[in-house]
Amino acid sequence: MANRKPSKILELSGAYRKNPSRKRPNEPQPTEQLGEPPAHLDRETAAVWVELVQIVPPGVLWASDRICVEIAACLLVEYRRRPADFMASRLAQLRGCLGSLGLSPADRGKLSVPDKKKTDDPWAGFDPKK
Repeated sequence: MANRKPSKILELSGAYRKNPSRKRPNEPQPTEQLGEPPAHLDRETAAVWVELVQIVPPGVLWASDRICVEIAACLLVEYRRRPADFMASRLAQLRGCLGSLGLSPADRGKLSVPDKKKTDDPWAGFDPKK
């Protein structure tokens, strides 16, 4: 199966105007923030969780991403402890998790992040002093 472009990128590029049938109905939208590291993580893994969250672009991670962030944090801790003994299959899993979080140059280009500058509020850019 080919990689799918995020719906937001397709919409912004005009793909839906050209081919309205490409629009995906009822695509789920995340609503809950990622939150703090799970309580069951040890101190080192929780610190790596925080590190990963800090380097992922804002607006990318949501509560539905918690398991992926946890797996990535656990694998990264394991890699850092003994990189020479880290099996290639586990490295592939780590790279996959990091890629799905947008932490590789190729995967970063696939991200769709909400534009904080754009708003539906007509008064958002109004400065009463001018």
